[in-house]
Amino acid sequence: MDEKEKKKNLADKVAYIFRKYTKNEVSNAFGFANQSSLSGWDNPLNPKIKKVHLLGLQEYFEIPITIFEDDFFYNETEMHKAIEEYKEELEKKKKEKKIFESLKKHNLVPKTIYDNEIDSMEKIDREIMEHKEKIRQNRLIFEKNLFIEDNRLYNNLKGEWNSYLYSSIYKRTGKIHIFKTYFKENYEVVDEHENRGKLFIGDNQSIVVKKTPNEKNFSVIVFQNINVSYKICRFSIISIQNGTSEEMMQHGFYSKKSYSKEEAKEILGDIDNIQLKLNLDFAKRIRDEFNTD
Repeated sequence: MDEKEKKKNLADKVAYIFRKYTKNEVSNAFGFANQSSLSGWDNPLNPKIKKVHLLGLQEYFEIPITIFEDDFFYNETEMHKAIEEYKEELEKKKKEKKIFESLKKHNLVPKTIYDNEIDSMEKIDREIMEHKEKIRQNRLIFEKNLFIEDNRLYNNLKGEWNSYLYSSIYKRTGKIHIFKTYFKENYEVVDEHENRGKLFIGDNQSIVVKKTPNEKNFSVIVFQNINVSYKICRFSIISIQNGTSEEMMQHGFYSKKSYSKEEAKEILGDIDNIQLKLNLDFAKRIRDEFNTD
């Protein structure tokens, strides 16, 4: 491409910008008194547009300066594509900045990352990994203050237990729900329905937190440690009623011994005394308060 072709190529691209954005918009963005300051920018014989103007178009209109380079030939489709890709990249960077600000806000970015000696990607990665490990250690300390290690209790729990409770959707018939629960290594808990969770041992009580594989809902089970050695222990559970988004609380029991449905029902007793479902009137009153001051 000779010099004459280069000038026309540049002028054609500037003219495209003037068609996309009016000269009035451009002159206002640059703070020019009138449009006469733009005269000659798109002159095909000698476009009088300087690099500072191109940088201004990039700043004010998000038009990448790269499209004005000599090896970028005038083509409206390609120019439009390049401009849109540049805008998408800018939006991505804006979002990344917001994400980074949020990470800083929640103390997920080490303060040392701004030190002058942290001047390479390798050093930045190291600082972040060390900060991540420090957060993990702090969490472990927090958990250790809440929970304890009790190997005797843990060994008594490990293995297969039978779980008994009333079904959440057959209250009128009093259907009994019986399933296997397995206390495994590393404090993992899983039942035969593939609900997985973790055991947390406390001084007097322990907690099992499980998550359903499909709905991603939690079930929280609390039981008394002292009962475990008897190979049967009652528990209290907070969960979501099957097929709904409504909470419920009820009692049930774990046992190493297998019971028939009739035997389990006799132990559980009247369903009205051990199962409490969300009161829908109460839920409505809470919803009614959402839009009140």
